[in-house]
Amino acid sequence: MTYNVFVYGTLMNEKVFFSVTRENPNYQEAILENHFRFALKKRVYPGILKNTNSNINGLLVENISKKTLILLDLFEDSIYDRRSLEIKKKDFSYTRAYVYVLKDRYKYLSLGKSWDLDNFEKNNLNEYLIGCREFYINNINCAFL
Repeated sequence: MTYNVFVYGTLMNEKVFFSVTRENPNYQEAILENHFRFALKKRVYPGILKNTNSNINGLLVENISKKTLILLDLFEDSIYDRRSLEIKKKDFSYTRAYVYVLKDRYKYLSLGKSWDLDNFEKNNLNEYLIGCREFYINNINCAFL
């Protein structure tokens, strides 16, 4: 069985995705409707919440393995829930994919401003990749349990 995942933050960077999973993602542009992406306090990655006035441009990764899904579950902070949501593909068709959504009780972490991938890559990527590589080394055995 394979799974689909919609990424909207640091995992949109291929180096980050590879460092966490050791897989090269086959990205395709996609949209998560009725949600807003925002910067979080004291974190370099974003959160998202439902918002009927906003859509999120992100990337769809289709047909990932159970091992990769487990690694992503372990990688995502405990402030998120993995939810199956409708994603709009570039060809305007819809598919379901897992999305990591900020738990309601952590809304207070929002800085109230949009999160920017280019800013993350410019200011935080190199240090973040070190942590991603350490994450993989420390968690790869968990993905096979």
